[in-house]
Amino acid sequence: MKMALAWTHGISPAMLEPADHIYVWRCGYSHHGIWTGSEVIHYAPPNSSNIGLKSGANVRKDPLDRFLQNGALKKYLYGVFEAEWFLKVRGTCSVKESCPAELVLKRAEDMIGQSSYDFVENNCEHFALWCKLGHRAIDVPNQASSTVLNIVSALATPVRSIALVLLSVLDDDNTQLLNNTLKFLVTFEHRYTLRNKPCELQYSQASDKLNRI
Repeated sequence: MKMALAWTHGISPAMLEPADHIYVWRCGYSHHGIWTGSEVIHYAPPNSSNIGLKSGANVRKDPLDRFLQNGALKKYLYGVFEAEWFLKVRGTCSVKESCPAELVLKRAEDMIGQSSYDFVENNCEHFALWCKLGHRAIDVPNQASSTVLNIVSALATPVRSIALVLLSVLDDDNTQLLNNTLKFLVTFEHRYTLRNKPCELQYSQASDKLNRI
């Protein structure tokens, strides 16, 4: 059996489950939040019909349609193969497994009202990653990673293209070999990821309250 990779992240609202990390593509970036089962907890401006304007943004609950703003609903994936993570755009998946749904939702609920938004160091993706992973989110590459990471990702694009072709034709043994080889590149990219210390400090109090699970 060949490795099954989920190339599309599109999902119907009816398929969502509480604590899912969802996102929607905007002009040049993606907006992230945590689905509660009926609403989305995310960073958004307090008094604006345009969620894309993040001035004065705080963590709040909103209906799904306000979160999407007519965009296509996407689901962020956790626990993916290294090969899948390497081939995809940053800010869409992680090789790390998510924490239990109850803990994810508690983290998100506890952060409602938080207003320390920063596009680079404490944005909506950082928030969603922290809800899903806790302190393990500190070294997860994201869209706001360092310039070095962006350069590494750009240089890796030809490798991704080749790997994508190989994954579709290799047998089991060789597919596993390719996946193991890509682990080195994943480790290299992680090593040069901007460690989000401001984000870690931002959530440290809540993390301590939850025993940093």
